[in-house]
Amino acid sequence: MSQFLTQKEASDFLRISDETLKRYKQRGSLICGVHYFKREGIVRFDKEQLAQWLKGEPIKVASRIVDEILASI
Repeated sequence: MSQFLTQKEASDFLRISDETLKRYKQRGSLICGVHYFKREGIVRFDKEQLAQWLKGEPIKVASRIVDEILASI
């Protein structure tokens, strides 16, 4: 399966209804640009980010990733 999921695939992956997934987007629980992406009217969900969100893991932002890389050098 692709890393990027349709709305239906994402709701199946999370085992929630399409409506619940839409509510999570509207309320900001799922963040555009992190958990899902919109382009030309098409929405795709990042499976890896959804899995991390489901586990309650914090979101890694670019600056934190850069800090981790610099710290490892």
